[in-house]
Amino acid sequence: MSAFHGNVTTKSAQAGAYAFLARAISEGFFRRDLLIGRSDLVELRVAVSGFRLAGRFFGDRAYIIEIASGIEATERSHLLPVKNLLYTVKRCTDAALDVAFPASCANCGAPIEASPLPHVCADCFARIRVIEDPRCLTCGYPFFGETVSHEGCSHCDRLDAEFGRGWSVSLFSGPVRSLIYALKYENALWALDDLGRIAGYAEGLSDYLEDSILAPVPLHKRKLRERGYNQSALIADAIARDFGVSSADGLVERVVDTPSQTRLNREDRYRNLKNAFQVAPNRTVDRNVRYIVVDDVFTTGSTLSACASVLRSGGAKAVDVLTLGHG
Repeated sequence: MSAFHGNVTTKSAQAGAYAFLARAISEGFFRRDLLIGRSDLVELRVAVSGFRLAGRFFGDRAYIIEIASGIEATERSHLLPVKNLLYTVKRCTDAALDVAFPASCANCGAPIEASPLPHVCADCFARIRVIEDPRCLTCGYPFFGETVSHEGCSHCDRLDAEFGRGWSVSLFSGPVRSLIYALKYENALWALDDLGRIAGYAEGLSDYLEDSILAPVPLHKRKLRERGYNQSALIADAIARDFGVSSADGLVERVVDTPSQTRLNREDRYRNLKNAFQVAPNRTVDRNVRYIVVDDVFTTGSTLSACASVLRSGGAKAVDVLTLGHG
């Protein structure tokens, strides 16, 4: 705890701080993607306000204020990497929280016992459909038969893809749908752990990602302010960390505040995204790098294709795509 520059020295104070941090994380008070630690230096300004807000849930607010003050001092001196702080906190709190607050399944609500995932029960885990070969080479949807060509795929046959190949980890149904919705709409950063583990079951994904740089689909600044984080950037960072590749968040930016795609048909989605993206003015595309555009779900492929298009226009020779869900 010395890195906090505080005077919290007792075990009870440390336990209180750990418990608080875990609660703040689980309740989504960290309004930026601090769990992944995308910055190499401390960026905990929002965490400090989260400390003071979430402190109301704890009786010992003196500890909370002291830790918050220490983090403010740490931020000013740029001493502590975000990812080191939060991963240390997570390791220290997970076991205790599982005992004090037994997890329930994010999909069905049942208690979780002996499951490979921390927030999905064993029965729901068995319902996850990780996509295997043969699959469509453009969108990644599975072919339930002997076909090895991507020709004739009903999910992308009308897509004029600006990317080369597509890969989807699993079907967008059941637990995967619940986890992605929780991450996207409920500030459930804890879902990243489950989603990352599901990606680990995708045979061949490591080879697909080899020697690539991940480029997450961006949010418009307005929506980013509202949500507090970009779920696609969180997913890209988690996959980059787990598979040992790099992520280039901010390489592509959304310059048009487009309406939600959720209720639009295929043609309207394409029109909605016209000129919506660009390579960020302060970034450059390396023509010798293979980029993989990352999003949460492959629906029509229009968003992924639009982002791939601007990377190609910026000079990229090889652009592929990756999503967690397909459906």
